[in-house]
Amino acid sequence: MFSSVPPSKLCRTYSPVSGTGALAPALFFFLALSASAQTQLPASPQSPGTASPQVAAAPSADWRAAQKKEWANASPYFNDALPELQAAVPELKDLHLSTAEENLNSLLDRVGQTCVHLLQRMPNVISHEQVITQWRNPKMPEQGEPIQQFLVFLPQHQQFTYLLMSHRTPQGVAVLDEYRMGKNGRRISSAELESHGPIAEGFINDWLRFYPGNRRESHFRFLGREEMDGHKTLVVAFAQIPGSVQFPAQYVLKEKSVQILFQGVAWIDSSNFHIVRLRQDMLAPRPDILLSRTTTDIHFAEVRIPKMASALWVPRECTVSWDFRNRSFQQRHIYSRFRLYAVKTKILLTPPQQPAAPNSGAGQHQ
Repeated sequence: MFSSVPPSKLCRTYSPVSGTGALAPALFFFLALSASAQTQLPASPQSPGTASPQVAAAPSADWRAAQKKEWANASPYFNDALPELQAAVPELKDLHLSTAEENLNSLLDRVGQTCVHLLQRMPNVISHEQVITQWRNPKMPEQGEPIQQFLVFLPQHQQFTYLLMSHRTPQGVAVLDEYRMGKNGRRISSAELESHGPIAEGFINDWLRFYPGNRRESHFRFLGREEMDGHKTLVVAFAQIPGSVQFPAQYVLKEKSVQILFQGVAWIDSSNFHIVRLRQDMLAPRPDILLSRTTTDIHFAEVRIPKMASALWVPRECTVSWDFRNRSFQQRHIYSRFRLYAVKTKILLTPPQQPAAPNSGAGQHQ
């Protein structure tokens, strides 16, 4: 049986205070999906077109009802006609609708098995991370409004060492954890990250949304075929189901915390079922916290590392963008120089103490 466990990572963003250049903290938690790494996929019904979720362990009734109420007005874009869908997801401009019926559950099973295989052989890896952040106001100032509120701020460039750790819990659950490290090789604390300004994390393992144990939280729809990043891909849309997501992402402000559900599109290599590109959008705007949009766009690629027989499939670039309090933010994360991470331990032995030389005058009496 495949199982999902609570999220363990978070994504932080910071939003400029209106009319100033200061940064007011707002914590944006991305769901870090984990999974019990079993070797056999569960059986699923065979039906083309749209896949319904598998039976999930039911959360509490109060929790389920609250999530359904919060997202009652959500309307996933994968239900839209093609022109409206392409307007919402411009990356689908070259989509070819499939004339042949695609067995969606069979496709999801193959993608899930690929996720299992990738997770099982994921080592601890380290890479260089370049972060480029920019923010602006999406509309021009009206008469009488201060112009400084509408300036496009120059991009902020940051460099980090990024560590991806793979380990298992005592219950056998495989978990991917992400850390940023400083020049001294030590993990950067939350307080230190805040001093760097807007920093996002938690998306590097979003491909685990297609892990078998996590599929039950979303609806899926096969869209067609499209050339993407040099790959011939099968295109699948998904939307999380209100009332079924047991551990949703959280958007945390100083005064409150709200749940965030996602919808999106995955481009899957038709030859090996690797996810080539993954786009995720908030399922619906949240006017109650002035959050109108969030989008992550992740590009994956094969990486070969010395001393490893097989290649890894990891994110090479991710763009996170969001509209908050009438301001638009964008942050690019570019990964390079992947290599194995190993901790070197040096044991220092204290040399044995020599016995003190006897005092020649001790014990002598005259």
